Amino acid sequence: MPTAGLPLGQVLTLLDLIFAGDLQTDPTRVGWPDQVGEPPYARTPPASVLARLLNLKSRNGKGVTIHVLDTASAAEDPFTYSGQYYNVTFTDRPRHGQAIGQIAQAVAPGAAVQYQQVCDKDGTCSTLKTVQALCAVAAEARRGGRHVVNLSVGGPNPTRGLELALREVAALGVPTVASYGNRDDCAGLVAGDRCNHYPADWTRAFDFGPAVNLASRSLRPTMLLSVAGWDIAGQQLATYNRGVGNPGVLTEPPSVQAPGEFWLGAYPYFGTSFAAPVVSGVLANWLSCQPGVPLLPLVTTSGQAPIAASLVNACP
Repeated sequence: MPTAGLPLGQVLTLLDLIFAGDLQTDPTRVGWPDQVGEPPYARTPPASVLARLLNLKSRNGKGVTIHVLDTASAAEDPFTYSGQYYNVTFTDRPRHGQAIGQIAQAVAPGAAVQYQQVCDKDGTCSTLKTVQALCAVAAEARRGGRHVVNLSVGGPNPTRGLELALREVAALGVPTVASYGNRDDCAGLVAGDRCNHYPADWTRAFDFGPAVNLASRSLRPTMLLSVAGWDIAGQQLATYNRGVGNPGVLTEPPSVQAPGEFWLGAYPYFGTSFAAPVVSGVLANWLSCQPGVPLLPLVTTSGQAPIAASLVNACP
C-alpha cells in the first residue's frame, strides 16, 4: 500500500479499514446434536464413516497441498473446547486446526497438509494474519503445484483486505473452502435480522464459468465454497448450521453441505468447521487428476448423500 509519507495515525486508520474485525473459529453451543441415545459411529475413524455415508473409495490427493489456516502450526495446536455431543459431555477437548487437517487427510491421504496458525488458543483469529497466510499461499501457487485453502473460521464483517486476498488466490486457480458458520452467530437476533458469516457469505461473488442447468436451477461452480454441516444420523441439514432453527433470520445459503460429525480418538468433533475439510479433501482428490474446480451443488433432499459419489471418487 502507498503509505510512505503518511502520518502514523492515517496509516493505522487505513489498516483498520482494510483489516478490521477479527474472525473466530466456529463454536457450537446452540443446536448441537443432543438426541437421547448413543452417538452414531462413535469412535469410528473418519475414513470409515465417509466410506459409509459418501461411498468414498478412491482416496488420493497426491500432488496437492491443503493449507489449513486455523489454530494449528506444524508443531502445536493449543485450542481446547468443552461441550456436549448426544449424551457425551466433554471438557477440554484438544485441537481444532489439527483435527481439520486429519479429516481432510482421511479424504485425501495423498495430499500434503500445511498448517498456518492464524488463531490463538481461544479461537480468535487475526484478520491480518489470515490475509498474510493467504498471500503466502498465493506466492507458493505462483511457484507451481496445486493447492486448496481450508478456512474453518469466519466473522460478521465483510473485511475488504480478506476479500482481496481470497480473490488473489482464486485468480491463481486455488479454491478456498469456508465453513458456513454455526448457530452461535445468530444467537439473540430477532426475526428479520440478517446473520452474516464471512468469508462464507461471499460464495456467490466467486462464481465463474458457464451456468449448468441442474434440477430446474441454473448453477455455476465457485472458487469459494461455503460448507454447511450434514447431520449424519438424520441425513439432512444439521440443526447446528447458522440460521437453522432461527425463524426469520435471513442468511446466504451454503454452496454445498458435507458430513460434519467425526470422532478423533476419544473426542467428538462436530459443526461446520469439520464439514469444511471433507470438501477440501474432495477438491484435493479432484485436483490430483482433473482440471479446474468441480460444480458441487447444494443437495438438501433428506436421506440422499450430500455429495455425489462421482465427484467424491473422481480419480482412480
